[in-house]
Amino acid sequence: LQIGKIASNGLALNVSNVLFVNGSNNVGVGTSNPQNNLEIAGSVRFNLTNGCQGTCNKGAIAWNESNNKMCVCISTNTWYYANLSA
Repeated sequence: LQIGKIASNGLALNVSNVLFVNGSNNVGVGTSNPQNNLEIAGSVRFNLTNGCQGTCNKGAIAWNESNNKMCVCISTNTWYYANLSA
């Protein structure tokens, strides 16, 4: 499965893949040859409007704009701030 960009006139543009699912069910965003379950060529932004507070499902990742910290939902409705260092 390949999903590309469509021009305003309805014609497909000749661009690199925007979204690609290969025979191993690996998903690539910006790459046509994903080697992992999800592979993204470029940067990723996680955005969650609750600022790492309140309800969440295990595995959710968010960025808290007020304190510039990343948090992970470790179990239902339980946020944990990830310890990151440069």
